[in-house]
Amino acid sequence: MRKFGTFSLGGAFAWQPSAALSQTLGQGEDIGVSVWRVLAALLLCLGIAVAVILALRKQGGRIDLKALASGLRSGGSIRPSRIEIVESRRASSRAEVVLLRCDEREFLVMISDTSLVTLEERNVDRAGLNEPISGDRP
Repeated sequence: MRKFGTFSLGGAFAWQPSAALSQTLGQGEDIGVSVWRVLAALLLCLGIAVAVILALRKQGGRIDLKALASGLRSGGSIRPSRIEIVESRRASSRAEVVLLRCDEREFLVMISDTSLVTLEERNVDRAGLNEPISGDRP
């Protein structure tokens, strides 16, 4: 607090009433919102949350926002992705082995910090029989 001689500024304004008087709880005006309207909004939000959770579970925890946006622009038809990560395993601290599927072909690749190596490539038919193309091991 600043003092000018024997007069302090804080004490000079202490006798004036405060600019904003606070109200106690329950003394405000009624805003006119029904309890039923609040409950309906809560149920709507919970329904949206459940729908999002079910969509995440169906997609394996991932939502492709680009595919969703393009599907909404094209009238609601979401085209399935041609590229799929079938399995991924960490080979070392800097390398990962990934099994990819694109159309009717599978690729086993090793990805590191500096390189990408195709270990095996094969055709996949609908019956589940695999026909090796390259990288065949005895």
